[in-house]
Amino acid sequence: MPADRHKDTGLDAPGDIGIAVVPSDTTDLPNGPCRAFDVGTAGDVRVIFASDASNGGTGTPVTLKNRAAGMPYPYRVRRVLATGTTGGDITAIY
Repeated sequence: MPADRHKDTGLDAPGDIGIAVVPSDTTDLPNGPCRAFDVGTAGDVRVIFASDASNGGTGTPVTLKNRAAGMPYPYRVRRVLATGTTGGDITAIY
């Protein structure tokens, strides 16, 4: 997994990089855990949170139901899964 760009910095500043997300059931986000993500097309987004595995978690997926389009969500995730994600045009914000 790539290094966590925000591990030792505050998360209150706005993001400075946006990268299109290709949901995958097996691959983490290429730039490491994001500071937030934006959903361009409304729907569910199934994720694995950034600290889940680093804290001894098993990488348990969580479905964030009914995410509205055009909304940035301040969730630090390391993976957006293809299975269970119905929202689209997702951008990871770093």
